[in-house]
Amino acid sequence: MAVPARIIDPTAIDSVRGEWCERCGKPGRVEVHHIKTRSTGGSDIRPNLIGLCFDCHRSYHDGKIDRYELVVIVSRREGLAPEEVCTLIGIPVPDQFPELPEHHEPEPSLEELIQRYISLEEQERDCKWLKGELLDAMLNAGAKPGWIASQVGVSAAQIRELVKVYRAFPDESMRIPELSWYHHRVAANTDDPRGWIEKAADNQLSTRQLRKAILEEEEKKSGTPLPEDPEDKRNRDKAVRALKMIDEVLAAGGDVAAWLKKEMYERLH
Repeated sequence: MAVPARIIDPTAIDSVRGEWCERCGKPGRVEVHHIKTRSTGGSDIRPNLIGLCFDCHRSYHDGKIDRYELVVIVSRREGLAPEEVCTLIGIPVPDQFPELPEHHEPEPSLEELIQRYISLEEQERDCKWLKGELLDAMLNAGAKPGWIASQVGVSAAQIRELVKVYRAFPDESMRIPELSWYHHRVAANTDDPRGWIEKAADNQLSTRQLRKAILEEEEKKSGTPLPEDPEDKRNRDKAVRALKMIDEVLAAGGDVAAWLKKEMYERLH
């Protein structure tokens, strides 16, 4: 019988390269270990791979860790019976598997959570640029925004916005990585997108500050007052409502009014 060819798949190896050891739970860099070794035909498939810290990896090769202990750990990760793992990777099924305590992944640190969030933000930003590029290609191929919207499940207005921002900064070199996609969106709605995005970067402007600077510049050029920034209007409306409630509490007097005066004084001084 011919021996099956060994599967070589770097993607499978990367998929189990986590942030902590699958055996001891220690966070940090892990080494991907083949339960059935590559030299004996072990393939790059997830049931044959486990992420181990340096100490656990060395202990295994020193003969201090039973191979079937790793099989049990992988079976839990993959949602398989240990016998299935043995069959899939091509090793004998033992009479009995070692009993292991339930393993729980360690709670990530605050720093790890922050890094994951930043990573998601970067992925989301990159995704918007890619969406804009794909939608631009669809429009250039003759598709209409309304038809595309019906196919991809977003509004035609969203499609136009994504394409407009992409067309303003079609090349990655035109974009400022330190600034959000929303900064680029604000700049894209001007006559000078690149000039405004560079000004936002040089002056470390928030999206709100960038909008305000653009409005002030347009007002200067036109010589007539422009409509109020919607965000400023929302904040003013909130302030008016808050002031009305403060007046009512102060007029009622009593302990609550005294507490409110004290809190307001502390915040204003």
